[in-house]
Parts: sequence; C-alpha cells; structure tokens
Amino acid sequence: MNNISLKFYLYKVESGSKTPLPIYLRLIFSRNKAEIYTGYSCTSKEWDTDKQMTKNQATINRELVSLRNQVYDIFTDLKRNNLPVSAKIIKNITTDYRDWE
Repeated sequence: MNNISLKFYLYKVESGSKTPLPIYLRLIFSRNKAEIYTGYSCTSKEWDTDKQMTKNQATINRELVSLRNQVYDIFTDLKRNNLPVSAKIIKNITTDYRDWE
C-alpha cells in the first residue's frame, strides 16, 4: 500500500447538535491510523460530511485544505527520501510543525 488516506470528521457527531464539536483529521497508511486535532470546531449543522468541510466558514476551510496539503507534502518527502513512513510518524511531524507556527 503506497497511498495515504485522509478524512476530516467531527468528533462524536450528534445529529442536529448545537454544540461545537472538534474537527479531526484521520490519516491511514498501511492499515494504521492516526488522528490529528485541527484546532477548529463547528456544529454538526455547519459540517458538510461529503465535502469534509464547514458549510460557511471559509477561514476554517482554508486551514483544513492547508493541513491536508501539509500532510501530503510530508508523506511525499518521506517517500522520496526513502525514510520510514507510518501514520504515527506523519502525525508527529505534522504536530511538531504546527506547534512551531
């Protein structure tokens, strides 16, 4: 398996909830998964499950796209440089990078 799978989702989605729920990114590589908290949240009514984006919050959506691109870039760099690749490694690099921003 040479591909990585990425999916944004709301943690503990309750149908029709008015309470903001945290947005997570789940990454899967070689049947192993890791989850990254994006630092953002929205209500289930504001969340578009099919698009994996908020319905009306452009700023959050831009950040989600940026995070997705960052994860793909990290994955590509690790593969290109013949370095070990796992969901956990990608998560750790992503989280470390985001802590420095």
